[in-house]
Amino acid sequence: MGLKGNTAGANFSILGRRRNSPGRFITSIDVFFSEKDERLPVFMEIRGTGPEGDGGLGVPGTKTLPFARIVLEPSNINISDDGSVATKFTFPSPVYVKNQNEYAMMLGSSSPKYKVWISRMGETDIG
Repeated sequence: MGLKGNTAGANFSILGRRRNSPGRFITSIDVFFSEKDERLPVFMEIRGTGPEGDGGLGVPGTKTLPFARIVLEPSNINISDDGSVATKFTFPSPVYVKNQNEYAMMLGSSSPKYKVWISRMGETDIG
């Protein structure tokens, strides 16, 4: 999947409750790239959706959560022909997300050359 409009995203939520814990901390996210630009960086952000964002139900808002933006230069992006090599986006500080709320992980770049591997439930994975 290419970064259409130079951004791509995936929604997620934290389900369930751990003893006296109203949320979780995210320290890093792995992304699997198939192509990259040789000069321009790529960024990742975590944004709220619905009540946690300003974008409406299921739509990413424009506000990035505190500490939830990281920019990687092309030299730090791993690519593979089969989705087997990850690029780790490590946030500068743990990012807090609340239980039962929906968030969006957004990737973006000024370059249309970045492409990422995706997986859809119920479909055949590459191998």
